[in-house]
Amino acid sequence: MKRNRLLTLGLSALLALSLLVAPASAIVTDDPHLYSATLLNQLGLFQGVGTNPDGSPDYDLKSSPTREQAVTMLVRLLGKDAEALAGTWQTPFTDVADWAKPYVGYAYTNGLTTGVTPTEFGKGNATSAQYLTFVLRALGYSSSVDFQWEKAYLLTHELSITYPGEYENSSAPFTRGDVAKISSAALGATMKEGTTLLAYLNNAGVFKDSNLSIFSLDVVSRVKDKIGFAFFPVEGTPKEYTSFTVDSASVNGLPCTIKQFSDNASALNALSSLKNNYPRTFNYTELSYDEAAAKAAATRNYTIDGNTYPMLIFFLRMHRHPARRQHGEGSVIRGCLHPMTPFFL
Repeated sequence: MKRNRLLTLGLSALLALSLLVAPASAIVTDDPHLYSATLLNQLGLFQGVGTNPDGSPDYDLKSSPTREQAVTMLVRLLGKDAEALAGTWQTPFTDVADWAKPYVGYAYTNGLTTGVTPTEFGKGNATSAQYLTFVLRALGYSSSVDFQWEKAYLLTHELSITYPGEYENSSAPFTRGDVAKISSAALGATMKEGTTLLAYLNNAGVFKDSNLSIFSLDVVSRVKDKIGFAFFPVEGTPKEYTSFTVDSASVNGLPCTIKQFSDNASALNALSSLKNNYPRTFNYTELSYDEAAAKAAATRNYTIDGNTYPMLIFFLRMHRHPARRQHGEGSVIRGCLHPMTPFFL
């Protein structure tokens, strides 16, 4: 299913739970970069540079990745870390550090990257255009057929990995946090062969030991003071569950009134459009709120096309019901949703 341009993964920068994950305890943060890095880390696809004082991974999300580091993160995103380290790769590049040679070698051999010259891979920092190109090649798209590398964002917008206005200036600062956000959004994107990257990795056995349940959501109804979300599993999620209850919700600190249909049958009966667009949805939730008051209470803004808007941040406390309950009646997760503000105008 290709998602609406304004919805779910298309909002990955502003939707901290664009890919929601429910292990024994969920990732709780309203920072989309940290959420993405933690999600990828729990899937075994992203590593930190060390450990924080509290024992959590230090992802160093504000630093700028070099081309070597960006390619390394790409190879890990594909679940090929062990294969890269185990291989003997030949490249024409004379400027690659020893630690990065397996990753650059794997990426070069598999057509994921080229050098800045015939003999130089490049020591500078990666740009957004370069990393988007890496990701699109990993999804099976060709920079000579499907997109132009300097305008890779056009295809990533179409695939809902990025959204219009995002990463279109390749000279803008680009960080490890951006790498994590793009990479997590790419998990739900459709590869050229037709499946999602998440499903591809799952079918390859990358998540064979994972107990994560990964799902997404779309805004499927919208009128003044009311918004409706459909929650549905992402193709390839290691585990899955079939019902889901939103216990409480707020927007910019103000309470929302909840109306919901918390299993597949009731959700499909509640909204006819779900049958065709979201046949596997396990919850449809409508939130009623005072939009004017929520905008007035906004503490963050969002700019697109030169216009600045107040950001509406929804916090939801949710109770999940696994299809295969192993520990009691399920578990409680919570997180925040940052719907793209222009959608509300």
